[in-house]
Amino acid sequence: MITHGTLQIYMTNLVAPYYEHVGFQEMASDAQLTIYSRSDAMGWACKLLIPDCINNSKAKYAQLMNDPDNSRYASISIFLLSIHPFRNTNAD
Repeated sequence: MITHGTLQIYMTNLVAPYYEHVGFQEMASDAQLTIYSRSDAMGWACKLLIPDCINNSKAKYAQLMNDPDNSRYASISIFLLSIHPFRNTNAD
């Protein structure tokens, strides 16, 4: 029988290498396919509560909140904070 925990472990094992391959940090030299792949990987990684994704997203969000006029922090990773509610998680 597949349980929620079993499915989350399975999905995390699939997504973690993908997320690690494309990375979290965006670079100006990234190809368009890399940008799309990173967005996809980050979406899944944050939904699955992979700590690196959660922590990096929180850090980027904090940077934006400290200086909301600085658009260089307003990237796709900030959008991911709205995808998954971080309350009641142990990712801190």
